[in-house]
Amino acid sequence: MKGKNHTERAKEKMRLADRSKTTGINNVSWKGNKVGYFGLHAWVNRFLGKPGTCELCGKSGLKGSRINWANSNGQYKRNLTDWLRLCIPCHRKYDAKNNYSRRMVK
Repeated sequence: MKGKNHTERAKEKMRLADRSKTTGINNVSWKGNKVGYFGLHAWVNRFLGKPGTCELCGKSGLKGSRINWANSNGQYKRNLTDWLRLCIPCHRKYDAKNNYSRRMVK
């Protein structure tokens, strides 16, 4: 296909295509609650955004890997209310207190 170009009509059709038919539950690769650890965290990040303030200690202005989403009940389901914004030290303490680890994810 090297050197082949789409026609303007084809480009317009692609722009107007209904993206909802291939995203989320309609995607052929959708796994539902059987999603993996990283896939679930990416899904939460997409819907809840990037946190900036820790919900336990209140530290703010955190960016990148200094703050992340923590699952509040250890069940790792696609429920957006089960997630907390925690800085790294609070996340470690929270997981240790509740005896959560990545090995629990199935």
